[in-house]
Amino acid sequence: MAQITEMCYYIVSLLCKVVLSLIALYVVRRRIKMKRVYELADKLKNSYKPLPLIGHAYMALGTNEDRLNVLKQFSSEAINNKHGVTGAWIGMNFYVVVADPLAAEVLTKAVLVKSDMKAFRHLTGKYGSIFAPLDIWRRHRRVVLHSFSEKHLRDYIEIFANRSLTAVEELDVVADNGPFSIWDRILEYSMTSVSQSLLGMENIDIKDKEHELFMQAFSMYLQYTAEKMSQPWLRSDVIFRIMPIYKKLEKWKNVIHSFIEQVIRKNMSKPAGSPKNVMETIMETSRSFEQPFSLEELRDELVVLILASIDTSTVAVCFTCLMMAMHPECQERAYKEVMEVMKDATAPTIDHLSKLTYLDAVIRETLRLYPPVPLIARKVDEDVELPTGLTIVPNCELLISVWAIHRHPRHWGSDADIFNPDRFLKPSERPGGSFMAFGYGPRNCIGYRLAMKSTKIVLSSIIRRFRILPPSNQSQFELKLKYDVMLKDVNNFQIQLQRRK
Repeated sequence: MAQITEMCYYIVSLLCKVVLSLIALYVVRRRIKMKRVYELADKLKNSYKPLPLIGHAYMALGTNEDRLNVLKQFSSEAINNKHGVTGAWIGMNFYVVVADPLAAEVLTKAVLVKSDMKAFRHLTGKYGSIFAPLDIWRRHRRVVLHSFSEKHLRDYIEIFANRSLTAVEELDVVADNGPFSIWDRILEYSMTSVSQSLLGMENIDIKDKEHELFMQAFSMYLQYTAEKMSQPWLRSDVIFRIMPIYKKLEKWKNVIHSFIEQVIRKNMSKPAGSPKNVMETIMETSRSFEQPFSLEELRDELVVLILASIDTSTVAVCFTCLMMAMHPECQERAYKEVMEVMKDATAPTIDHLSKLTYLDAVIRETLRLYPPVPLIARKVDEDVELPTGLTIVPNCELLISVWAIHRHPRHWGSDADIFNPDRFLKPSERPGGSFMAFGYGPRNCIGYRLAMKSTKIVLSSIIRRFRILPPSNQSQFELKLKYDVMLKDVNNFQIQLQRRK
């Protein structure tokens, strides 16, 4: 018995030595492979100490408010660094956090490979251009970009204008009744507008069970994605697939995919005619390029466009409502402009929108201070030299802090944290990369012009009918923020509406 026990100890001891040797070998090989990354990390050290194996990931534990504070902390470090960047370790991966717009301009043009956001790729599939490989992205972007030309934008404006009138009628029910969250009503406007302009779903009944389930699926998928992104250990596919969250994401993904595929099949059975929505335009354009999209390609691309349209537009409108509530003088100035431009028109047209310059400035200033997507992630695959002379090397990743770039005092002034729409009405020598609410460079947001027009349409309709007031008697109420998938208000965008006489 003693000999057996001794033999077991010997085997266990030998296995431990083998395992430790393999780990040591892996560390040495990784150290050699990542030599230049470690050298870059030494140059970009900051005041936050990384822990073994997990790096700075421990700082991201906690609430979504805590995670936004971490972004602010690293953004501040990057602003104060002479190169406009700093470093962060998340697990075994090294990230370069970028806060300088000149550095961001160079990097967004040179580094086109998106960071591997597995939670979104699970939904957007193989062909969704937002995270697709470069060869797929290039072909898809050429096709999809045509769908957002000025000619086609005119076709979509009427849809958004009509939907904005419906949204105003529904808001009238809660006007003069105290504080409420405007989020759900603006989300409903975004969902129905996008469903009609992208998918051609006319006469949408939001209480229709299939459409209601589709809307719920998108909302739940984003909720669970935020949960996944906040848990670094779920980056591992092995761990992710055995966790309950995987089944939940799979369930809602299947609902979204099935709904869109059903809409596509219905559309394919219709007789050919002039395209009336984004889906039809993409189908027609891909055929003209002699590379017609398959059902799967079209589905994945529509998922991307819906994903990029709904939450970002909703966040932009809701934050602008908060800014107008906090700055009534800006709201009244925008209201007078809307009344002067639109006069007796029932709903805004594309010609009206081009003349609403102050309202445009209000929206842009809101997006500067509260960008819906405050981070852009990329994967570096070749050397890139920054204007300061620092070289960013392969095998590291980028976190371009839109939050920091939009508040950089060197480019926006000492009052960079102050809401002032007039910034966007004056000539400026700021670099183009100092404002990137819709991304920057070749992989920027394709539908940014439509997003701006949609936001302007619904806001002009709201302020024509109502005054937007703070949720309490204090106009300068404290704005608490959180960051999950998007930047959002902790209190879910509480305001009051007062009917104008």
